[in-house]
Amino acid sequence: MNDHEKPLFTDPPESASNDYPALSPCPSSAKRPDLAPTLLVVDEDWVFREFQARTLGDQGYTVMKATGAVEAMLLARTTPIINLLLTDYSMVGLDGLELTNHFRAFHPESPVLMFKGALPLPGHRMENLDRFAVLGKPFDVKSLLHKIRLLLDAVVPLPR
Repeated sequence: MNDHEKPLFTDPPESASNDYPALSPCPSSAKRPDLAPTLLVVDEDWVFREFQARTLGDQGYTVMKATGAVEAMLLARTTPIINLLLTDYSMVGLDGLELTNHFRAFHPESPVLMFKGALPLPGHRMENLDRFAVLGKPFDVKSLLHKIRLLLDAVVPLPR
């Protein structure tokens, strides 16, 4: 399989074990949809963006989507509460780290989950980032949900 044929995301085989606890949908959304955390998904690849949006929406999160950094910055500026930014590192114009810095001007306490492919992230640009995690592509859904839960719980623990 060539690099361009590899899936962006995978589900582990049924028999695969991992160290992640079983995750249930976002607990606050079942009874109070107004309390569901709001997530901003930013990716130029519409397949990846739509997959994340659908997966996270099915888990009970409120999901906003942006096709790139410019649209994401507009949403960040005009949306009072965004609980988590999920962004690709590699984008045209501003990369994910630059977007993170602009996003934090409007949402300084919100955590960020960045996705990256094979390219290494420049460590010197990440030194002062807190509430920040990286998830390599491809990834499985359980890994995505686990990272999101950890980041959100670090800011405001959610009931389980």
